[in-house]
Amino acid sequence: MHKMIALVVAYSKKNRVIGQNGKIPWNLSGDLLRFKRITTENIVIMGRKTFEEIKKPLPNRLNLVISSTKNFSSENLLTFKTVKDALNFAKTIENKDIFFIGGEKIYFESIPFCEKLFITEIFKEYQGDAFFPEIDKSKYFIKSEKIDSENGYEFLVYAKKNS
Repeated sequence: MHKMIALVVAYSKKNRVIGQNGKIPWNLSGDLLRFKRITTENIVIMGRKTFEEIKKPLPNRLNLVISSTKNFSSENLLTFKTVKDALNFAKTIENKDIFFIGGEKIYFESIPFCEKLFITEIFKEYQGDAFFPEIDKSKYFIKSEKIDSENGYEFLVYAKKNS
């Protein structure tokens, strides 16, 4: 079976912005390296707009795209109509972690399924039109992995408490 269901997100701590006009409004190499380290050799699930922004399947990962209007298919790329359909398929793949990687709607729908949330909180405020939803922090243990004051962000891991 799969090993873990999680999400990976970077957002502006002040207003929870994750995107502006379909783009990520910052470029943090440390965050990108962490994303790559966590998701490589695993499964990533994303919405259609996120996939269209990336423009191609992420290498060394199985890419699952959620879309009710388009069908993407190539090596390491499959399309599903719903988050649940993609997740059910991903769960059949052995020894892989499953990561939801955006956007706003996918994060909102996937949080209840996630055992861990890999979050990068960016200290600077950005304007945007896509946001990461509020989460009930009482349901999680929160661990800081690293604060990078020079580049203005903190890596956090939220692990769901056993209910």
